Amino acid sequence: MAPALKTKKAKRPRNVPRLPNGFGSIVTLSGNRRKPFMARKTVGFDTNTGYPIYRTIGYFETWMEGYEALVDYNRNPYDLEKASLTFADVYDMWSKKKFSETKNGKKLSKSGVGAYRAAYHHCEALHNLKFVNINLLHLQAVLDNCSHGRATQENIRLLIGQMYEYANLYDITDKDYSKGIVLTKQDTKSKRKNFTADEIALLESHRGELAADYTLIMLYTGMRIDEVRTMKRENVHLDERYMIGGNKTAAGKNRVIPIHFEITDCIQRLLDRDEPVLCGFSQQTIRKQFNALMAVIGVEHLPHDCRHTFISRADELGMPRTVLQAIVGHAGKDIDEQVYIHKNLQNLLDAIDGFCY
Repeated sequence: MAPALKTKKAKRPRNVPRLPNGFGSIVTLSGNRRKPFMARKTVGFDTNTGYPIYRTIGYFETWMEGYEALVDYNRNPYDLEKASLTFADVYDMWSKKKFSETKNGKKLSKSGVGAYRAAYHHCEALHNLKFVNINLLHLQAVLDNCSHGRATQENIRLLIGQMYEYANLYDITDKDYSKGIVLTKQDTKSKRKNFTADEIALLESHRGELAADYTLIMLYTGMRIDEVRTMKRENVHLDERYMIGGNKTAAGKNRVIPIHFEITDCIQRLLDRDEPVLCGFSQQTIRKQFNALMAVIGVEHLPHDCRHTFISRADELGMPRTVLQAIVGHAGKDIDEQVYIHKNLQNLLDAIDGFCY
């Protein structure tokens, strides 16, 4: 058996500067260590023994690295406890503040909270890193390795940017690498395409299936996938042919949505499931069901294509602009007219009855 290799104990190099009183010290630790030099700072003295009380600045591979850390600390003293906070710690602190604060009397919506939490999940590679040690390469790697689209990358960048704002505000760091993050995915908005009449006919052949029912509802209302998913059953008035719901924008929330006679059976089947909301599934599950249905009928579409298709077709049919805005939840310039149409259900029903594919 070959003899074990002996490793040399780390030593303080020669001709290094003498550390002045109060500057701190660099201790060479015993044993074979990857980072054998500990930089520390005296923060007080024990009242009983008179011995100094130390706070560790960090551990380093070379003596000079420890010296540079002490120089940096003495130039700009920082809270050593804050310096030990990980990305996960800062997220916990930031999210408690973000998710509880109110803006215009309202807290962040559930979908907004979900988007931030999903973005945090995509930052898993950063979770256990000390926040002060994270650099632009770490952040960019998260986006480069993200398998999702541009919208997800934008959410990740937004989250990281807000976390850096929080960290700057509370003196956790004085840097902000989020401004250097580059989105690497192409914008898919331009790739959205409308359903054709033939594709809608193929979809009709699956009427009665859950995925086909809520897809038809989106095609005949212009509702977003999350608006269908979270529509409360008590807000569905099938006999009077309207629903009250919507989200995402001020103009889109709590709007009156007329029910086209072509989808009354679809909505009734969802109501028959006796769930608190129309689709009692997560958005991810609904998207999987939607994608599976698209694969079966042999077409490629995103759920949001339903909304685009409805808006485009309504415009082709000459639906009044203000009525269309009221149905889909787009903000218009004429507020008085918007309020009038919102209150006048018959205007919306007349418009939707003239809608067809």
